[in-house]
Amino acid sequence: MRNIVTLVVAAVVAVLDLQAGVASAQTNEEIFQQFQWNFSTPGARAAGMGQAFIGLADDATATVTNPAGITRLTRPQVYAEYKRIDTHVERLAAVDAIVTQQPTVFGVPVNSVSFLAASAPIGSQVAVGFSRHQFIDYREPFQLAARPIPNSPAGANYFPVDAEVNFNGAQYGATIGTAFSGLRLGATVSVDQLTSDTRNTRFYYQGSGFNATSTGIVVYRNTITGTDTQFSWTIGALYQPYEKLSAGFVYTKGPRFHLNETYQINPSEGAHTAAPLIDVPGWPRLITIHVPDRLGLGVAARPHQRVTVAVDFLRVAYSNLTNDLTVVLNPETVFPSDYIANDATEIHVGGEWAIVTGAQPVFIRSGFVRNPYHGTVFLGTSSSAVNAVQNGLFNVNPRNDDMRMTAGAGFVYAQRVQVDVAYVWAREFIASTAIRF
Repeated sequence: MRNIVTLVVAAVVAVLDLQAGVASAQTNEEIFQQFQWNFSTPGARAAGMGQAFIGLADDATATVTNPAGITRLTRPQVYAEYKRIDTHVERLAAVDAIVTQQPTVFGVPVNSVSFLAASAPIGSQVAVGFSRHQFIDYREPFQLAARPIPNSPAGANYFPVDAEVNFNGAQYGATIGTAFSGLRLGATVSVDQLTSDTRNTRFYYQGSGFNATSTGIVVYRNTITGTDTQFSWTIGALYQPYEKLSAGFVYTKGPRFHLNETYQINPSEGAHTAAPLIDVPGWPRLITIHVPDRLGLGVAARPHQRVTVAVDFLRVAYSNLTNDLTVVLNPETVFPSDYIANDATEIHVGGEWAIVTGAQPVFIRSGFVRNPYHGTVFLGTSSSAVNAVQNGLFNVNPRNDDMRMTAGAGFVYAQRVQVDVAYVWAREFIASTAIRF
C-alpha cells in the first residue's frame, strides 16, 4: 500500500511541475462578456441529487467528482452518460436593451455522450479507473444591435456584432485510490483538450441613437481557433467515521489552454466601404484560457435505511479567468487590471429515497443547486468616456444567480445493471447507465 500512495503523490507532483507558470485568461471581447464556466457533476444519480456527490462518490463518476470514492467499488464497473444541455445566455442585444434592461436569450441545444468510464478494485484496498469527461460543450450564436452607449460624451453607438461561440473540451483521466481504516484517498491525472471554432464580427452602423442599424460592412473580425492539450489533476479524500456518515474533500487544479486568435480590420475604415480584411499588427497571437481551480467539501448521511442526503460546498476560483486578461477592444484606454471576476461558492443539496427495496430497488431523487453570478466586471478608470463604454459592455449585464431544482429516478437490476435519469431545471437532461461485473 505504501508503494501505491507513493505513486499517487509522485503523479500529482509531476503534474504540478508541468502546470507551473503564469496564469492568464480570456479577452474583453463581446463573446466573453456573459460567458461563464459552469461545472456539472457527471452521472444522472448525482445530478438528480442536486449534484451533491463529494461526500458520497460511490460509483465510477468518482474519477471526476472525488477520486477517493473509487475505492468504494466492490466490482469492476463500466459507466456511460448521455447529456442534453440547453444553453441559456442572457445578453442585452436589442438596440434599446441597455436602457430597458430587457435581455435576449441565446443558445442552442447540445447533445453528447459526456462521460465514459471503466473502473475496478484491485484487492481490498486499491482501485483504479479510466475516464473521459466532456467538461465543456458550449455553443452560442448571438447578435447584438448597434446600441447607444449610455452617458457617452460623444453620443456614440456600439458596433453591431454577429458572433458564433464554440468551445468543446474533454479530459482523459487515470485514477488511483487507496483505502485504510476509515480513510480513503485518491488522485486523478488528466490529459485535457480544448477546441475552439469561435468568431466575433463587428459591423459599421448608420444612423444614431435607437435608430442606428447595421450596414453589413465588416469593420473588425476576431477568430479563436485550434486545439490545445494540457494537464490537470484532482485529489480527493473520504472519511467515514460511522457507517451512515461520510465526509469528502476534493481539489482540482484546472488546465491553462493556449489558443490562436486572429484580429483583422477593414483597411478602408474612414470611407466605411467593404474591403478585404487585413491583419492588425502584432496579430495573430496566443491567448490563454484558464479553467478555474475548484475546492470542494461534502457530507453524506443515511438517517434511514431508505434515505440518503448530501450537501456539497464548492469554492470556484473564477478570478483565474481575468488574471493577465488579453485586451482586444480599446487597448489604448483600458488594461487587464481593469477587469475582475469574483470567486464564488456553489451550494449543492440533494437526497435519494428508495421507494422499492430488495433485488430490484427503485429510487427517486431531488435537489437544489445555487451557483452565484461570476461574470467579468469592469472596475472603472478616471475617464468618464472609457467608463461609459466599458460599463455598457460589462457592468449592466444581467447578473442573476443561477438557482436550479433537480429531480431524478433510478433502477437497479440484479445488482448488475443500474439505469438513472435526471433533469436539471431548465437546462439539462441526463441519462446514465452502470454495468457491474
